[in-house]
Amino acid sequence: MRKYLLLVLCLLGSFNIFGQIDIATSTVKVIGYWNENDSRIYSISEDKFVITGSDTTSREHVSYKVDIVIIDSSPNSYTIEWSYRDYSITTDNPLLKKLSSIYGNRKVIIKTDKKGSFIEVVNWKDFKKLISKTTSILKKDFPGLKQKKAIVKSVKDRYSTKEAIEKAAIQEIKQFYIFHGAKYKLDEQLVGQTTVLGYGGEKTFDAKYTLSLDEIDLFGFNSVIRIKQEVDSKQLTDEAYSRLSKLYVESENVMPSREDFPPVNNTIRYASRIHNEGWIVFSIKTKEISLESQINFKSRIIEIQK
Repeated sequence: MRKYLLLVLCLLGSFNIFGQIDIATSTVKVIGYWNENDSRIYSISEDKFVITGSDTTSREHVSYKVDIVIIDSSPNSYTIEWSYRDYSITTDNPLLKKLSSIYGNRKVIIKTDKKGSFIEVVNWKDFKKLISKTTSILKKDFPGLKQKKAIVKSVKDRYSTKEAIEKAAIQEIKQFYIFHGAKYKLDEQLVGQTTVLGYGGEKTFDAKYTLSLDEIDLFGFNSVIRIKQEVDSKQLTDEAYSRLSKLYVESENVMPSREDFPPVNNTIRYASRIHNEGWIVFSIKTKEISLESQINFKSRIIEIQK
């Protein structure tokens, strides 16, 4: 049945009814076809766990919902509100539970270009309130916490400036729009160089990527796009060795030589099913960092609800 539908469409020349899907050239343009007041609800879940050998030594799970609304549509851009709610976390870390209660209900207003590519966070100054609230709670509820200064510094680094917020504090938003604004060809693999953020957005590392449009679903009016990023192992290992060296100095232990230090590897994968109108149907990001027999694994799933 599908091949007959495709044949009829080709004979009629009705390629434009698919908007960003061009049947004749097997290409897809990922563009936001949105109107003011358009809205969707998404569920987002994040998992982090550490595998040492064959054992899972620690695990954290976070889930929440986001109401996404197009609050303004101009000839050149969209202004979009992300409202977070129903935040839930499973962890043995009481500090993380407390901090999560602060970040669980917030609004992020962003701007994209007319194609849906991310431009900036509009209400970045509102995040300064989070810093003040976080500091107050840490002082009140965790008076003897040794890592308090480091935690406050980490929050400030992530939320104190517009650039910092856009780099490190809105990773789920960056994931949502990562494929917008470009054109992709079915089964054509693109290879190139990019940069990725390190922990907390403090440093960037070189990475090689491969990108491909793997599927065009004519019945569902959507497509599947994937990207794989392999971070430069030497740069990662140098950074890890540098950080550990500082800890060893503080503890007065003997640090192994750089030559004997095991390599650190980091692979990041994105896969998104995107509707013809530019809304994400399903998206997953995975990040795997390995050092000898230990693997740190993170995943984030974004799924449309209605």
